[in-house]
Amino acid sequence: MEARRSHIRVMNTDLLKILPGEGAVQFHVLAAGRKIYVHLNISGGVITEIRLTQHPQTGNLIDEKCILKTYMQQIIDGRVSPDILPYKLSGTDYQQRIWHAASAIPYGTTITYGAITQLAGGSPRSAGQALKANPLPIIIPCHRIVASGGKLGGFATGVEIKRLLLRHENENSSYK
Repeated sequence: MEARRSHIRVMNTDLLKILPGEGAVQFHVLAAGRKIYVHLNISGGVITEIRLTQHPQTGNLIDEKCILKTYMQQIIDGRVSPDILPYKLSGTDYQQRIWHAASAIPYGTTITYGAITQLAGGSPRSAGQALKANPLPIIIPCHRIVASGGKLGGFATGVEIKRLLLRHENENSSYK
């Protein structure tokens, strides 16, 4: 079994001041005209997990004017880089390689599972498993990796959310 390691990225120290030190928050963003609920787990002042759903969960729904919601919408719209958010990414060396390769996929474009393995190694199946374990969708845009033959492939938070994110990026790719 491969050892897990962590990578902490803090590019915008101003955001550290607005994130709660610990806890969970949720808000919605728009993708292709539909609401997607973003659930963030925060530990030590950095984002450690993001879950995307089509419905709100029980918990803290934060103010619609919150800067964190604004930044997440701007990331989804392709207006700012995901690196603006402070986050901690934990995974095996192989997962980290796949996630790093996924992070390099430009907004509004897709590549296949086979193509990502040419960048990071492994097989399309192992790449899919690494992407399924991605704790930070949107920051690590695993929705941009698709199956060969034009099929969407899987997505840990559901294929419908993947479809919405890809359609939204296609509609907004003029921002990049």
